[in-house]
Amino acid sequence: MKNSKKIIPTLLIAIAMLSSSALASDNTKSKDCVMMKDGKMVVTKDGSPMAMTDDMTMRDGCRVKTDGTVISADGKKMMLKDGDAITMDGEITKEATAADNTARNVRDRDNRTLTPLDQGNSKADVETTARIRKDILAHKGLSINASNVKIITLDGHVTLRGPVGTAEEKRLIGEIAINIAPKVENQLEVK
Repeated sequence: MKNSKKIIPTLLIAIAMLSSSALASDNTKSKDCVMMKDGKMVVTKDGSPMAMTDDMTMRDGCRVKTDGTVISADGKKMMLKDGDAITMDGEITKEATAADNTARNVRDRDNRTLTPLDQGNSKADVETTARIRKDILAHKGLSINASNVKIITLDGHVTLRGPVGTAEEKRLIGEIAINIAPKVENQLEVK
């Protein structure tokens, strides 16, 4: 009886350690993928991206070539487009591109257009931006890009910028902003 009292806590600790290590392993696997980025294939392993130098076979049997060609286990071919990714389980996803506005951010550096740095500091401007963001985030089902659009309020005038997934997202976000601020310039781009 005395030995069983010592063994039970030891077993519970061992089970807890094994469970946490399995969870950590699952979290790491979810980051692993192959992605077409700027016309080049990139492998992300344990969260670290590197150039894809060899063809790969995914867990489901599909093959991914260094040129972005994906050949499914049943022989069907498709080409990954820029921003497309395929997980190690063979699932094609667009999540990897989430909020990549790098090209637009470079364009915005020339001061011809408003950027978030131009956001007004008045209490009214800050509150307007916050209310629009809150209402956008309340709409479930929007793409990640749509949820992360730039909202710039300056002297009561709202400018919406950035990529969205569909014309419907552009319309919906514009409508949200107009319901909060009367002056809205919708510069959202359907990607």
